[in-house]
Amino acid sequence: MPDQSLVATLDPMDRDALELRIHQIVNTQRRAHGLSTVAWNDTIRPIARAHSGTMARRDRFAHVIDGDGVGDRYVAAGFNCRVPAGGGRFLTGGENLFVGNRIVRWSTDSAGRQRIVETHDIESLAAAVVHGWLQSPGHRQNLLTPQWQTEAIGVHFGTDGRVWVTQNFC
Repeated sequence: MPDQSLVATLDPMDRDALELRIHQIVNTQRRAHGLSTVAWNDTIRPIARAHSGTMARRDRFAHVIDGDGVGDRYVAAGFNCRVPAGGGRFLTGGENLFVGNRIVRWSTDSAGRQRIVETHDIESLAAAVVHGWLQSPGHRQNLLTPQWQTEAIGVHFGTDGRVWVTQNFC
């Protein structure tokens, strides 16, 4: 893990643009699998962002923190998700998580000084996030659930260079 001074040299990344690009790539993947696209949901974006921030602050990568899962976070925010799933059943929300690093590669010289060799830009980071979800069976299933109608992406940039991403569906 690079030291904080190295991370501090990174140019700021546009969180809104990264979230939107991830959303666009998700829809590209859904279309490629014969599914309808999901609309952007501004109501659940703050829920997703808050969860990413909580994970970063607690250094804990988890769907459930302090007993609260995605459904609990929806209820606390006053959001009601109820998507028909057939047979009188309903989906009440879904969630995918990702944690990665803005720095792709760094090196350390003989004096122990680190330098950045390669970093993610918005396009490569967004692609890495969606690729990671597609490689994980549970995350892939969530992303390709035909019933989802909306989603939001919430990103948090950690001071250590890590990028925390929450994808919430309804």
